[in-house]
Amino acid sequence: MEIAAQQSERQSGSRNPALLAWPWGGAALALLLVSTVLAWWQEPLAVPPNRAPQVWSFFKPIELHPYRRLLSVSSELRALSFNPDGRHGWAVGEGGLILATRDGGQNWTLRLSTTDQGLRAVTFEPQGRRGWAVGEGDVILATRDGGQNWAPQPGTRDQGLPAVTVQSQSRLDRAVGGRNAIQASGDGAKVGLVQTSQRADSLFYSGAFLVDALSGWVVGAGGAILATRDGGQSWQAQSTYKQRHLRAVAFAPDGRRGWAVGDYGTIRATSDAGQNWTLQSSNTAHHLHALAMTPDGQRAWAVGDNGIIVATTTGGKRWDEQTSGTQRLLRGVHFAADGQRGWAVGEGGSLLLTGDEEGPAINGTK
Repeated sequence: MEIAAQQSERQSGSRNPALLAWPWGGAALALLLVSTVLAWWQEPLAVPPNRAPQVWSFFKPIELHPYRRLLSVSSELRALSFNPDGRHGWAVGEGGLILATRDGGQNWTLRLSTTDQGLRAVTFEPQGRRGWAVGEGDVILATRDGGQNWAPQPGTRDQGLPAVTVQSQSRLDRAVGGRNAIQASGDGAKVGLVQTSQRADSLFYSGAFLVDALSGWVVGAGGAILATRDGGQSWQAQSTYKQRHLRAVAFAPDGRRGWAVGDYGTIRATSDAGQNWTLQSSNTAHHLHALAMTPDGQRAWAVGDNGIIVATTTGGKRWDEQTSGTQRLLRGVHFAADGQRGWAVGEGGSLLLTGDEEGPAINGTK
């Protein structure tokens, strides 16, 4: 009897190890599940701060390599620029978004930006090494390595910069935007001179300068068109201020032929460097937001609301609508000098291609 009692005590004291382990395993599994859900829900920091980690960084992880994500863009793209070779290009948009391509738009990669402000314009020197992007909150970014890395540049605390141009001397010559602001730089390192339009209520949307860095035009609210012949030291009005807003302007290299486009399908044309502007029929009532033209001044494209694309092959004598395949708002357009290859960008990450390089586009939009 005593031996049986001892065996019974030993059996009751030595429990099954599996029964002892399952609560701990269940707790570990639950912790893993909760951690996964929390990590999935929270947004990582897109721009890593250049400082030592803080206590809060344990709860808010920093994404060090966002460019390694699979590319899926839903943010609005506002502008794009391509080198003369038609292979290397860049697109910018909301949230500091910067995309780059090396194959004419067949494939795009995400570049690490240094801002979360919306970018409105981008331009590069012909060699494709030095470039600039400008946008909301007076943001000016610069790159010296073909867009691999971008660094912020000092601005002028204006209300935003929707346009930028660059000359062959590899310097940022003009950033146009906001109220009463036409900014200039002599070395590409910073915007050091603020020039005004002499109208406190002016709101500019776009600008264009010739290679000589002396002749230029800006357009904006109320149909405003201003011109300079001295590199922006002084500006003269070329249009009244009682017309529909103009959103974009472009000129041929000869500085005589140009177009300005804007709200309700407005297209204005000049053949004498802006001394006289005439209205042309666009055959659309949609707002037009961007414009591109060939150097000979015979072909041009304008894009805008509801995926509208209108084009001319006759120097503006006739504008016809082209099929874009999208109803999304288009914000930017660029064409190669030969007029055969073109790209357009817009809301929802839309990126359209046409010509020899036509291929797949972000979010399935061509």
